[in-house]
Amino acid sequence: MTRVITLIILMAFILPVFAVECPPGFHWERMSGVGCVQDDCAAKGGGYTYTKECWCGDTVRACYGAVNYSGFDAKKCSSFCPISKFIGCADANGKCPNDKPTQPGCQYHNPDCAEGYQCTNNVCSPTQEYCDDYCIRMEGPHATATIQNNICQCGCEEGYTNENSDVLLCQPTKATCDAYCKSYHGGGQESR
Repeated sequence: MTRVITLIILMAFILPVFAVECPPGFHWERMSGVGCVQDDCAAKGGGYTYTKECWCGDTVRACYGAVNYSGFDAKKCSSFCPISKFIGCADANGKCPNDKPTQPGCQYHNPDCAEGYQCTNNVCSPTQEYCDDYCIRMEGPHATATIQNNICQCGCEEGYTNENSDVLLCQPTKATCDAYCKSYHGGGQESR
């Protein structure tokens, strides 16, 4: 029995470690609490929590923005993809550089909107590309995205559902699995 336990422990160190590709500006740390760790927290005036999230301490507000996924396939990091990126610590008045102005809005152009957002009818709303990337990271590769009331709403492609799922990923419905089994196994087999 001791040999089996020793063998299992040794194999854990010998077998290749599962690696994930992270978007630009992030790197993979398997033992962190976030998976994809941001590279430049200290350069932007922050530090790391014990789970390797960027922060500004207990008394200063941390400022976050959208992660730029253009040119990067979010499927490469799946559930480990970062949802936001640290952009710095708030100023003495508690304002972040990306805070949306209360007046007059973004009526002339969109520098007042956070990255991944655009000015629509004087309101900063997410772009379709941002919502598509966000929903794929949150719900998996079979996710769909719509924008409702300036918020990304995620759903699933036809034949997939996130209902009855502990992990909230778009999973094949029983009908989709049955159709696959019938076409792949050539007959009357059904999924379980």
